Amino acid sequence: MQKFRHNDYNTERRLRTKKAIADLKPFLHILEKGRNRNPRVGIYLQRDHILDAEERDLPIRRSIEGYYALLSDLGYEVGMILDRFDSSCNYDLVIFPFTYESAEDLPVIQEYVRSGNRVIFELPLSDLEKARAIGKKFGLQILSREAPIYAFSGWDPREVRAKFGRPRGNFVGWAGYERVLFRAPNCLTLLTYGDNSAPAVISPAEGEGRMLVLGFPLGRTYRTMLHWGVRNFIGGFITQEIQPDVKIRGVPKEYRALVEARLLETKDKGLLFIMNRSLYEYAVDAEISGYRPLKSQLPIYSATRHFLRKNERAVRA
Repeated sequence: MQKFRHNDYNTERRLRTKKAIADLKPFLHILEKGRNRNPRVGIYLQRDHILDAEERDLPIRRSIEGYYALLSDLGYEVGMILDRFDSSCNYDLVIFPFTYESAEDLPVIQEYVRSGNRVIFELPLSDLEKARAIGKKFGLQILSREAPIYAFSGWDPREVRAKFGRPRGNFVGWAGYERVLFRAPNCLTLLTYGDNSAPAVISPAEGEGRMLVLGFPLGRTYRTMLHWGVRNFIGGFITQEIQPDVKIRGVPKEYRALVEARLLETKDKGLLFIMNRSLYEYAVDAEISGYRPLKSQLPIYSATRHFLRKNERAVRA
């Protein structure tokens, strides 16, 4: 018969849980009354998308999870748009993870971009005819669709470099699962595939640099790979005008996805949690929009908390 000691794992876990609850008692007011900051970036997902996706076995859930993780790793609070998209919405950037949509929302999206906002738009990847209909609106010539049958099959998007006439530049990350190949004669090509130099990410001329159109499922790919190259590329596009809510410095880029920050606020106080799920300890600097920067030591598999007072607030950009 196996004997259990008082310091076995289950007992230790319960004791640590009780200690964590006790440590949080001074912050009950913030935990009860606090709210997340109003998000400035959103993901478009209608309620009927989920039902349709379940019926047709479309991977929209994995796509949403990947985009949410990507934005969270970049330091942004994320909102979900569950109703028909309106160009007057309160978001500065919206991601449209279309996997099977029609072109009916495009005029509203284009008006939203013309108003000075930013958009990341994923072409329909499961239906080539719908991809052609939407691509035509952006001046794209959709050629074909590729979807290898392997568990994970990907390509290597690369930055476009005009220097020395090189057709392919720095390796950016991975594009996985499937892709549509197209020509974009009147668009700015930002990323090309390493195997054939075909456009992977373009910026239509009408968007004036505020719109990205993707030919591969970035959300699903990021959910699988958590690759820093894709994260940095998208972050460079967003942070041109939208600064992160919480910025963490001091974590290697390869492990940044394993460090998560969450902020709760009341009218006069704030509480910042930083969770480290990696096997390494980090000394980090945290920049919180509206507060003074702070330093924190993150032990292995830990969650640290930081109390922010109203008199420590700065003017929020």
